[in-house]
Amino acid sequence: MLSSSNEQSITSTSEETTEKQVAESVDGYVIFIRNIDNEVEEDELFQLFSDYGYIKSLHYNLSRRSGVPLGFCMVKYETKEEGERAINEMNNKLFKKRKLEVDWAFIQSTITVSNSSPSFSNLPSESTTQRHLEDTTITKKRSTQNKSKSEHYEKKEEPPLKKNK
Repeated sequence: MLSSSNEQSITSTSEETTEKQVAESVDGYVIFIRNIDNEVEEDELFQLFSDYGYIKSLHYNLSRRSGVPLGFCMVKYETKEEGERAINEMNNKLFKKRKLEVDWAFIQSTITVSNSSPSFSNLPSESTTQRHLEDTTITKKRSTQNKSKSEHYEKKEEPPLKKNK
């Protein structure tokens, strides 16, 4: 039996059970907030989410070109319980004309267990892995071709200038 409040126990019945395990960041637990109105300031988000625990960091990204918020942010809490509280309270809440979507930023691979066999949902499929290998091979070929072209240009020497008499 698993004891965490966010995980379900695995049983030997015919119904499937899914576990959702939160992954800890370097020094805390990170939640991801989507669908933030462009009018919202970083200070407002900090005030709103500090009600649920000590915020170690808050990243509210802006567009490089226009400086307008991109509509999402990440908040790092010290403990998992603080993050869970923020998710439970703020997910699907209306804030400044928009319904916020709040969830964990990092989740470990999900394991679905049934009587037949476990399946892993976050692992890449064979076709995805094969495509990645093909892309890597193509990239290596291109970088090798580009290197040989640059070496070709570097080896060319300009002819000496003729002196006019």
